[in-house]
Amino acid sequence: KDDTLTQELPPTLLVRLLLVTSKMFRTFSDVNTPLSELLRLVKLYSAGWEEQSITLKKLHADNEGKQRQLNIAVRRIEMAAIEQERIAKERRVMNWERLFARLQNQKSHGRRWKFLIQSFKEQLESGHLKINADVSSSDSD
Repeated sequence: KDDTLTQELPPTLLVRLLLVTSKMFRTFSDVNTPLSELLRLVKLYSAGWEEQSITLKKLHADNEGKQRQLNIAVRRIEMAAIEQERIAKERRVMNWERLFARLQNQKSHGRRWKFLIQSFKEQLESGHLKINADVSSSDSD
């Protein structure tokens, strides 16, 4: 700024240059303090952010692993529930079969009732064994 005053220039131009450069220096000095403070704060807290970033990445990786384990556990529970339903259905059928077998053992010829079905049908056809008309008509269908 001092060097421009010593130059041989028209006075209006010198005044204008002087005002413009003084405004520039003033703006720079006004901005320099907050800018330097901002840079100082960034340097101060940037290490903490990097450490937190690493910690957050580890937490994210752990959560992904736990999410996969939970998905596997849920699938196993669903499969076990399906298997349990299947076993319950089979148990109901087996209970009915066991009840039918006990009833047949008491009323008929013991465990051989399965093999006597053909002879029962033959007796029905020949007329030696009489059963209600509803049952005989449903057998002939």
